[in-house]
Amino acid sequence: MFSRHILRKRGFTLIELLVVIAIIAILIALLLPAVQQAREAARRSTCKNHMKQIGLALHNYHDTFLRFPIGEQSPVWRANWRAPILPYLDQAPAYNQMNFSIGTSTIGFASAGSSGYGYGTGAGTNEILKTLRVPVYNCPSSPHSNAANDSANVKNNSELGQTMDYVGIAGATPDPSGATTAVCSAASAGYGAGQFCSNGLLVPNDSFRMRDITDGTSNTIIVGEQSGQVNNQDSRSNYYGGWSGITSSTKVPSLPDGSTWGSGTTTVKYSINSFWNSGAGDEAYRTYGPNTILGSYHTGGTHVLLTDGAVRFLSDNLDFSTLANLCSKSDGQVLGEF
Repeated sequence: MFSRHILRKRGFTLIELLVVIAIIAILIALLLPAVQQAREAARRSTCKNHMKQIGLALHNYHDTFLRFPIGEQSPVWRANWRAPILPYLDQAPAYNQMNFSIGTSTIGFASAGSSGYGYGTGAGTNEILKTLRVPVYNCPSSPHSNAANDSANVKNNSELGQTMDYVGIAGATPDPSGATTAVCSAASAGYGAGQFCSNGLLVPNDSFRMRDITDGTSNTIIVGEQSGQVNNQDSRSNYYGGWSGITSSTKVPSLPDGSTWGSGTTTVKYSINSFWNSGAGDEAYRTYGPNTILGSYHTGGTHVLLTDGAVRFLSDNLDFSTLANLCSKSDGQVLGEF
């Protein structure tokens, strides 16, 4: 009798098992978006913290040298603003190995390529840049690689060094004060075509002091996030590599006509996250010239670093005139809500 009772003990039916699986699937479907949102919130917070660290480094640099670093230097194998602030980003050992007295040879911050220019790192002691990865310079929300030898990085030369997600603001075009001819110049030939301006703070072949910001440090962007895409492509300002400079030896607004390339800065000409899926087309400078676009993978906008050290999240819907005002250090215009 006892053995018969054991044989008759029933387990789960197929229907009951399917019901349990369905309930588990529903719970996962409900919880997964919340988990993803929590993860993105954490990544966004980390990105904001990275920009705060960059802001503190720029302030420490200014306190030391009484001016901000040069946005990007000529020849192109000289370093842009990202290298001089390394000691203030806990990278003093790497910085101390670098050679900034490089003259006009290709032993600097861009190793020689087939055209005589280079792609982000140098020879000799500066070869440390081949493997140096500074976490502060990348946004964790972006899927774009910051590694070397990334063949998918179609608009960035990451062959030998890190590519960056934060770009210096050289200014905005057209100039909000109307003084375009005094602060801007065009490079009108080749893929380097576009508008270079010096109405911002990190500009080609020049540097500024805090006192030059007549619009106020809380109303002026010095660094913007550029971790998104344009025309379905990675289009950050790293064309000659994340550390290198600019091909033109003159200052804005007297940059000569011709194909002028640089890394590390942008003159803002377009709205935040514009041309995400399409539209770059024949105006290549939207994607890898002087007018690369601010944007990110954060939903709804992108981060910017104000010169007072504050980090703000600007909406995709921000009026472009307000964005241009924020990118200009001395336009004297009334600033709208942002």
